[in-house]
Amino acid sequence: MTLRLRLGGPRVHRPVKASNQMTDPTNQNFVRAPSQGRSRASFERVLETATELLATRGYEGFTLQDVSVLSKASIGSIYGRVKGKDDLVRAVQIRVLQKADDEQIEMFNSLRSQHASLASLIPATIFATAEYLKSHGALFSAFMTRAPFDPVIASTGKMSFHKFLQGFKSLLLAHRDEIAAPDPHRSVETCFVVVYAALSRYLGLGMPSEMSGAGGWEDFKSDLSRMCLLYMTTELETSNGEGAKKSDAVRQTAKRRQRKAENRPRAGSLPTPPDHN
Repeated sequence: MTLRLRLGGPRVHRPVKASNQMTDPTNQNFVRAPSQGRSRASFERVLETATELLATRGYEGFTLQDVSVLSKASIGSIYGRVKGKDDLVRAVQIRVLQKADDEQIEMFNSLRSQHASLASLIPATIFATAEYLKSHGALFSAFMTRAPFDPVIASTGKMSFHKFLQGFKSLLLAHRDEIAAPDPHRSVETCFVVVYAALSRYLGLGMPSEMSGAGGWEDFKSDLSRMCLLYMTTELETSNGEGAKKSDAVRQTAKRRQRKAENRPRAGSLPTPPDHN
């Protein structure tokens, strides 16, 4: 069998708008929303403090009393908003994932505008995904660790995961005619699941730190990028050579598109003046 590499071509895409599907944590039935400005400011400090403690100590590493002392909010006022620690952590999760989901959208829109071909988009997307997970690693790990014991945490996390998956798929499937696999949807989803699982393992998300990956972070990102690029842009040559003919035709078309994209003036740039010498 012969593997044929398939190159990408230019695309123009519209940015995705942020959607506020995860609502304000104070609107959830496990939080009694404060009505006065002073009370709202106090509970905001409670949420910020709980977020920091969850990131640095994990779920088991702090109590509501710790939150009370560090946020300078009375323990009575905290119990006036939540029934207990679990409800406070659920409110923190919604708050954190809302911001993270908005960050996802900004990341995908930026990638969409900067990369005209699948060949450049895939590595950039894998690198961006890796850094996104790393930047939120402490809190994501705390939520993943708690999820098996709290169905609300699990459900909220699953919703955020699927939004990430859909954003990833939408980004890459805009280049579906550059994907060699017979089922582009399945190949993109497989790439996401494998990459997400590998990065989660490397970063130790939801598992003891001693189980996290070893080796160079940059090399690991590069390896995942190459793996996904080859997986989605190669196709097997059939016994009658049809696969090779198809790949050759697609490659030539992709090259023409690439040259056209490279020669097109970028937005805001001035055309090169003719040489009259």
